[in-house]
Amino acid sequence: MKSYIERIAVMEMSRRLFLQQSAAAMLAGSVISTQALAADASTSKLKIGLQLYTVNAEMTQDLEGTIRKVAAIGYKYVELPGTYGRSARDLRKSLDEAGLICESGMFPLQALEPNVPTLVDNLAQCIEYAQQIGWKYLVVPNVRIPGFGKPGFDLSKLREAFDSLTLDDIKRDAELLNRIGEQTRKAGIQLAYHNHNAEFKKFNGVPGYDELLRGTDPKLVAMEMDVGWVKASGNDPAAYLTKYPGRFQLLHIKDLKPVAANTSMQMTSVEIGQGAVDWPSVFKAARATGVKAGYVEQEPPFVRPALESAKLSYKYLQTLDT
Repeated sequence: MKSYIERIAVMEMSRRLFLQQSAAAMLAGSVISTQALAADASTSKLKIGLQLYTVNAEMTQDLEGTIRKVAAIGYKYVELPGTYGRSARDLRKSLDEAGLICESGMFPLQALEPNVPTLVDNLAQCIEYAQQIGWKYLVVPNVRIPGFGKPGFDLSKLREAFDSLTLDDIKRDAELLNRIGEQTRKAGIQLAYHNHNAEFKKFNGVPGYDELLRGTDPKLVAMEMDVGWVKASGNDPAAYLTKYPGRFQLLHIKDLKPVAANTSMQMTSVEIGQGAVDWPSVFKAARATGVKAGYVEQEPPFVRPALESAKLSYKYLQTLDT
């Protein structure tokens, strides 16, 4: 649970820093990534990248040095968990100089709600940021958490908030994602939703995640499957990909130690190939059902330096047909 709290805290910090700097960022103009334009879209193999949350501690200490090390491992693509307080122009420049392509990034759902008075301008600002940095996908990494981001919110209550998730919450979030997806689509950006395992809580025998899939328009809301969290929920990631062909465009390539099936954010993340996920079956299903890209992600605590773990995961993936 600690790792997810840290993730949410990073997202909120990045959002606040972004909003402080957004006016300057919008004046910077759009930066076009020639590397992204040159990427081969005809291949049936997935684009394999790194979700930079894997090296989040290193990123906050030395962003430029860390992304150069990520590129040196062999990764060509990265996904951002937030802005790290950088303008789109500056962050794009750093990524370009490291030779990395960034087509996907995250903003928490709280930053995108269009009908909350205190956040009324955030959606437009986030879309502007995504356009400037060159994202094809704007990813929402969480369901709404009442009170999150407001002064006095107790992060230790986060698991309790997920445990209290209701079917009505799922339905409301599906409607909200559709409304946001309409706006991002107009801007040429695909909205995507990233799952954890809390969404797989069952209501009348049906996982809430299935309701989220049913309630969202495939044209407006793509899905980024976090394979590890699906596995932690007791479900088969490959079976979900096959059951809903075309819904999943992105993956978080995450492995985990064997864990009792749960919907309470319980898992221990490990290097890819060192855990309980059947990766050949996942990638076979992913290629057959329209997945475009996958981002390696490992969450703390780490038993070795995070960059070393990212390298081990990369080497393992080179042995597979992805």
